[in-house]
Amino acid sequence: LLARHAADLDWIADRLGEPLADAASEAPDALSSEDDLMHIAAGAADRMGELALAAAGRGAGLERVARLLDALMAAQATAAAHQTGV
Repeated sequence: LLARHAADLDWIADRLGEPLADAASEAPDALSSEDDLMHIAAGAADRMGELALAAAGRGAGLERVARLLDALMAAQATAAAHQTGV
């Protein structure tokens, strides 16, 4: 796709005075793949559960907290499936 539109992309870059392609970050904590992003999301799941339970303690409706926890569990299952390639 990029090769097919190389002339257009070069024209745009010339007009902007900047290259369109971003250089990859060399930072050790830079995201380099979808797997990196999914790993971060899976790691945040426990904290999200804690926040949902705290919301229940602050008077959020139990149905709302249950929906939040259901959504969290579904997201965890999706992340786990993605990590295992299922």
